[in-house]
Amino acid sequence: MSKLGNLKKYLLEYGMDFTMKKTASKFHLYEMKQDDFYPKWRRDHLLSAKEVKAISLDRFKNRPKIQIVVERDGLELKDILSLDADWFLFSSSRARLHESLEYEVNLALEKNPNLQFIYFDNDHLKGKKYYRPELKPGFSLDYLYGYDYIGSTFLVKKDILKEVKDAKIDGALSRCNWLDLKLYILEKIAEKENKEYIENPPRVHEASRYVCRIERVLYSEPQQKRDTLIDEFQKTIIKKHVELRGISAEVEETDISGYYHLSPVFKEKPLVSVIIPNKDHTDDLIQCVESLYQIDKYHNLEIIVVENNSEEEKTFRDYSELLGSEYDPDKECIGRLCDGVTIKIVTWKQGFNYSAINNFGARFATGEMILLLNNDTEIISEHTISELVSSCQRDRVGAAGALLYYADDTIQHAGIVIKIGGFAANELTCKEYGDPQYYPYTRAVREMSGCTAACLMVRRELFNSIGGFDEELVVALNDVDLCMRVREAGYKILFNPFATLHHYESKSRGLEETDEKRERFEREIRHFQSKWQEDLDEGDPYYNVAFTLHYADYSLEMEEDNRGRYQA
Repeated sequence: MSKLGNLKKYLLEYGMDFTMKKTASKFHLYEMKQDDFYPKWRRDHLLSAKEVKAISLDRFKNRPKIQIVVERDGLELKDILSLDADWFLFSSSRARLHESLEYEVNLALEKNPNLQFIYFDNDHLKGKKYYRPELKPGFSLDYLYGYDYIGSTFLVKKDILKEVKDAKIDGALSRCNWLDLKLYILEKIAEKENKEYIENPPRVHEASRYVCRIERVLYSEPQQKRDTLIDEFQKTIIKKHVELRGISAEVEETDISGYYHLSPVFKEKPLVSVIIPNKDHTDDLIQCVESLYQIDKYHNLEIIVVENNSEEEKTFRDYSELLGSEYDPDKECIGRLCDGVTIKIVTWKQGFNYSAINNFGARFATGEMILLLNNDTEIISEHTISELVSSCQRDRVGAAGALLYYADDTIQHAGIVIKIGGFAANELTCKEYGDPQYYPYTRAVREMSGCTAACLMVRRELFNSIGGFDEELVVALNDVDLCMRVREAGYKILFNPFATLHHYESKSRGLEETDEKRERFEREIRHFQSKWQEDLDEGDPYYNVAFTLHYADYSLEMEEDNRGRYQA
């Protein structure tokens, strides 16, 4: 009887389609996909029309006057600014606004009255079916240059709109050039934050003080096929703003419509110091080193190999071969690999400590940038180092990481999400690069909370000023901690998917295989959590609260008891 009751409930609440698929999945006759789950998730997590009617907006003392601006021909900024309003809600004529939008906006402004720009999650609508939610990350201007992730509906405070009233918008205001308007506004906000953050950095869990992403699905719209004319127009807009900001790059379209790539252009290439710890395994090391100058075309490198208690005679013979002279463990040994690429081998004579070894290697670095690199990596793209250097040269960027693949070309690392498992995890591990559920997160440069030090570029001056790696973190979470301290210092971390490498770490490698190592791992987790518990509690600003915390894979949290987490 209870099963019949559940079946009746599902039919009444979620309809025949979902109920049949769910039933078939129980008997392993159908594999449920996210779009199958989404209508139920939406119903469980969004306020109903009845719940919205029961809410009194009178509870808010300073309710702003909001004017809706719908796209139309001939609309100009001066027309909008002449309206009597505190905020303007720009919205596509095709968008269906959720009944709770005004309540959610007032709630956000009550929490932070300094906001100047607000955007929302959305989904798509076909007939009566809701599907393909776009659950967005916190504010990242760099991401906006690669993909207009903010979408067609957003709120702008009148005060900040006045500050860009003289902006030269290309054409009348309509959906296809709202990107132009958004970039003018958000660049102005970023300019303010850049000045503030170095003196008064935000907490690590904050993406912005003036821009808010409300983590609620607050509008729906039909999914449209991309128009090549619109793509070309947006490319022109991005190119204009790249030039206005003085970013040295060419704007290129990618293999996915609506995604763009800022391909680096250098007037001068700064020296990069590549630090590679190594113990034996010189076949891996040689492959890694050779890829740096035989595959990658950025030839202004000093490669610093930090020898760490190797035991095999072959290792020292290979060192001598790389150097072109005899390796001497008692001094800094220098060789030349090709024009523009030198190699140093320095010797760490104490016990193993990944953090201390890298800090030691950094003492020998003279480059403007430090590239922290594992010896079991191999460059794929010939522009990998150029991409990372270009990312680190953007405004207020302190470090940049790469897209790493396992040997079978599934993803090993596409950035780091904090709070997963109570501390942090690589995102999209073992996923296919071309999977359409995940490609929005691997097709554009974007801000992240962290990236793995298996391949991480950091400004050398910044690395030294924050004290390098925390040497109490011998093995675990030292790279996440480093990134957290980069952000704590007021700088951003960028993930750059156009910098690509293989990382030949085994997929099946366990965390720790002995009691001693497990104890050390747990001790280092506790140390990391003691430093960053407030930020871990708040969550990752670039990973939507609607996503699961069981895996860093951007899938919906389906467990019923997590509704409170989403609605908090």
